[in-house]
Amino acid sequence: MVRVPNRAMGAAKSASALLLAAVLAAQVPAQEPTSRQQAMAQLALQLQDVQRQIETQRSGNGDEAKLAALRDRQRTLTGEFASVATGFDVARIEHPVEQQYDLQAELMRVLRPLVRALSRATEAPRQSQELQEHLDAVGARLEQALQVQRGFDRARTEAAAGTDARVQEQLRAAIERWNAFVADLQSDQLVTRGRLDAIEAGRTPVTQTVQNAVAGFFRQSGLSLLLAAVVGVGVLLLLRSLHRRLMRAAGGRPLRLSVRMLDVALQVLAGLAAMAAVLLVFYLRGDFELLALAIVFLLGLGWAASRTLPLFVEQLRLLLNTGAVREGERIVVDGLPYRVEALALQTRLVNPDLQGGVLRMPLRDLVGRASRPFAPQEAWFPSRVGDWVRLRDGTIGCVELQSPEQVVVLVEQTRRTFRAADFLAQDPANLSAGFQLVVPFGIDYALQRASTGDVPARMAEALRQRLPDVDGGRHVELVLVEFAQAGASALEYEVRVQCAGAAAPQYGVLRRAIARILVDACSQHGWLIPFPQLTLHRAD
Repeated sequence: MVRVPNRAMGAAKSASALLLAAVLAAQVPAQEPTSRQQAMAQLALQLQDVQRQIETQRSGNGDEAKLAALRDRQRTLTGEFASVATGFDVARIEHPVEQQYDLQAELMRVLRPLVRALSRATEAPRQSQELQEHLDAVGARLEQALQVQRGFDRARTEAAAGTDARVQEQLRAAIERWNAFVADLQSDQLVTRGRLDAIEAGRTPVTQTVQNAVAGFFRQSGLSLLLAAVVGVGVLLLLRSLHRRLMRAAGGRPLRLSVRMLDVALQVLAGLAAMAAVLLVFYLRGDFELLALAIVFLLGLGWAASRTLPLFVEQLRLLLNTGAVREGERIVVDGLPYRVEALALQTRLVNPDLQGGVLRMPLRDLVGRASRPFAPQEAWFPSRVGDWVRLRDGTIGCVELQSPEQVVVLVEQTRRTFRAADFLAQDPANLSAGFQLVVPFGIDYALQRASTGDVPARMAEALRQRLPDVDGGRHVELVLVEFAQAGASALEYEVRVQCAGAAAPQYGVLRRAIARILVDACSQHGWLIPFPQLTLHRAD
């Protein structure tokens, strides 16, 4: 007699109770049964059938292995019935199993819709290629088989006379078997060529295939893409608006680290939320191909970000305003100074003295650069539009335009264009801020007694009286004549005339006027103007 374990008896009792509940539920007059009720009824019938088989095996001293299998089946059906009735995975709750995650398997499960779509798109070309490869292989085998067949024909001709009957019989049997093999190959070749021709005849042109694929994609996934784009952009704009409001509430763009970290966190959160919204749209729409494609894109983006982690960390430090470049400081870009107006993914650099002096530079381009604090009196450019400048090469002109790329200077009615960096390399002197004319002058040694007193005083007086009559002379602020040195041929003076910036357009006129006035003063007072002389002394 078969002994039934207590555990099996318990399972049988629970199965009987479940059957009784199913029968009672079936007897209640109700509406049209739902899919859940139908599943419970089907499971109840299966449990009843398994219970009947168990009782039969027990009463007839049946096979222990079969009885054990029936009990396992009963436990499985009982768990499924309970899961359907309650909506919970009862078996997992009763017998929890530690799950082993295989990253590769999980990734392939995510990418399976994308792979399936690519497989459908390339099904016809792949079939054509496979049939062509099979046709080539059959053709090669058929060629070899025909050569063997011709060899059999030669052997049969040679053995036509004078050969043992048994040899001829074996030869005839081999030829028949080989002829059948050749016929099979020829049939396979014909069938394969027919299938290949049918596929080629049914294939559409490449342009039509691409057009159909694009049309099908937009017909099936176009709405999903549109909704994803709208939702993603909407979430991004909403969070960016919230970001701006919070930053305004924090007082604009303060340099405190806490506010800066909040700024960066909100920017990152906006990007992540927009990406999550796009994935959610694909998931809710059931467009798993686009979902897989988006996940692949994000994985590639993450892989690329991991390869550039040091650069990313440096950019993060810049965003937090703790790097080598900081807001409100001075930085040199392409030889020109700029003020760091705002550190962001698109950094804003400003030079207030340049026309169009606003640069938007990607944050990554600031890595490796450094800024510094600047003094309030530091100039951002040596000139402004309308200023008169004197360059190292002696050029004097008026600045008509200055931008980050070029500086245009009007020199004697001719416009000269310099690259901005080349203009700075010319060490421009801004005459419009005021300038001083220094003119050297010399007189003869015959005036040596009065050379340090009366002569410079009369020169200065002549300049003060006559310079106001010259163009720009009204802007002369100071005239100074000083004895410089006793030169080889003359007593030399240094004439200094300090002018206001308004006299800059007459810079050349004033310089020439100074030399003319000094020569006139020498003529008036009878002073000789020497020329270079060479004096020879005889030894005796």
